[in-house]
Amino acid sequence: MSEAMDLYTHLIQAATLQRIGNVDIVAFDRRDNHKRFPSEDRYYTEDWKLLNGIWKLAIVLDGHGGTATVDFVLERLPSMLKLALESALQKGSATVDDATLTNMMSKTLIDIEEEIKNDLLSLIPTDPDALAKFDAAAALQDSPGNLNVKLKRVLSGTTAMVALIDPDKRVHIASVGDCDAFLCFLAEDGSWDSRHMGFAHRCTNSAEKARILAEHPGEPDCISSWGVPRLLGLHTLSRAIGNTYFNLPVNVIQVIGAGRGEDFEQSFLDLVKTPPYLSNVPEVAHDHIDTQKFLVLASDGLETVVRRKLPSDPVSIGKLCGAAATKGQTAGRNLAGEILFEAMGGDSEGNIVVPAIEGKLKGRLDDATILVISL
Repeated sequence: MSEAMDLYTHLIQAATLQRIGNVDIVAFDRRDNHKRFPSEDRYYTEDWKLLNGIWKLAIVLDGHGGTATVDFVLERLPSMLKLALESALQKGSATVDDATLTNMMSKTLIDIEEEIKNDLLSLIPTDPDALAKFDAAAALQDSPGNLNVKLKRVLSGTTAMVALIDPDKRVHIASVGDCDAFLCFLAEDGSWDSRHMGFAHRCTNSAEKARILAEHPGEPDCISSWGVPRLLGLHTLSRAIGNTYFNLPVNVIQVIGAGRGEDFEQSFLDLVKTPPYLSNVPEVAHDHIDTQKFLVLASDGLETVVRRKLPSDPVSIGKLCGAAATKGQTAGRNLAGEILFEAMGGDSEGNIVVPAIEGKLKGRLDDATILVISL
């Protein structure tokens, strides 16, 4: 057996692989010093037989700060989307146009965030006098040190990459956060190319930074200007579901701090002047290419893996995905696993497969989840 095959086998044994219908999946948990950390990534895929044919749903979620929010979104999102799509189709049209799908997908994601916020606020008195006497720890903890799940959802968060593929194979993407999507296709010269359908909802994105500053005039410090840009000095993301305390007034944030048993830093509270700050509004894209072959969805862990050894711009990652998926298809292997292997350097000298598995890479290597839908 070749050394490259040994490395591939080693990686596949360390990762979690699955195939659901025409969707290949790989999940690789974060490791550090041989210790494997529970993943905060989640994924979901399902086919729906609806009035005008078969629709496919595929989701990648990248949780952070705990799993309460990501698990809640995983539980609620598929059924809410299906109900909304069924309702749109039952209005008499044989198809659903892009504008309708944009509104439907956006509203569903926003509604989940509103549910998280309202669930918490239902536990907190609105009357100022009652709020001043409110025992937050007693009300927001199920037992000492055990936070109520509604509070956990406000403190934790997740990004969301949602794909719907309609019966005509047109791809519809809605994204909140920094997960990625690549529609891979064959170019006229036979080489691999891709259409990047993700959105970098991070404070490092100049367009996102400009949007936030425009929404909060006179607050230049709402995005930190030292080191890695962070929203209110804390969050690298500019959009997410959960982390609702970024979008509440200071007096409610202080109640949340009392409820969790740890006050928020005053430096953070001083920056909260005109909430909301962390957007939950998705960006949506639609596309179809005659020579499309694969739709690849990934948590941002794919990018963090790629940039260790290879160019990590969207064009380069998209081409890598198309070529690797084809290689895996030819070899009869899991297409997502093949992408992860090639992202780690494949059989090239100096690949990072072994140090990634053993947790010996310098710096943090995030959870990586990849879904490959064959079109």
